Amino acid sequence: MQPAGYEQKTVSTAAVALASVPDRSNFAIITVAGGAVRFRDDGVDPTAALGHPLEVGDRLHYDLNRADALKFIRRDSTDATLDVTYWK
Repeated sequence: MQPAGYEQKTVSTAAVALASVPDRSNFAIITVAGGAVRFRDDGVDPTAALGHPLEVGDRLHYDLNRADALKFIRRDSTDATLDVTYWK
């Protein structure tokens, strides 16, 4: 695998998707900073109460075959930051 790109994404009270998935990327490592989040990748927006929880410092290793459906939202009152490295 080779690195294909990086983005930093702020997660607040509205569900957000990854913004800049580089062409031919097939894998991402997503690290949570600043505040806890929840995510879903079934096409339904997560909420502060529903979705898979990730804590500050957690890493999500994600196969990008469903990147278009992957969304995040903050879980508590603190905005979060996602650091995303893409691989191909």
